[in-house]
Amino acid sequence: MSIHWAELNYAVHPGEILKDYMEDAGYSQVELAKKIGINKIMLNEIINGKRPISTKTAILLEKAFSFDARFWRNLQLIYDEAVERLKLNQPKETFYATTTIDVSEKATDILEHPSPTYTTCGSINLLAA
Repeated sequence: MSIHWAELNYAVHPGEILKDYMEDAGYSQVELAKKIGINKIMLNEIINGKRPISTKTAILLEKAFSFDARFWRNLQLIYDEAVERLKLNQPKETFYATTTIDVSEKATDILEHPSPTYTTCGSINLLAA
């Protein structure tokens, strides 16, 4: 599956992925910070997308997870690239459209048979029925 970067309308910070792995491993933020030897505030900022995963932090994360530092650095690189692409592709003006859709009849069908087809409008994804 190839990603069409021009169509990408989001960026996932590696801190979100780290949070998922922490939860799966049963680590609290305090426990992980102690295990890898960083300040708990710094770890919290990474998890909340306020700080990047540095090379040093990526190496330290190897102590807690089965992924090498390149995994964490690649996540950061992919995120940084996605953010820059979003900035470059951002239109000068954003138009918003609203509509009321009666989904009461189709709600069950949509949930049981989700369609991968969607149209992007600004930062809003609209499901095409």
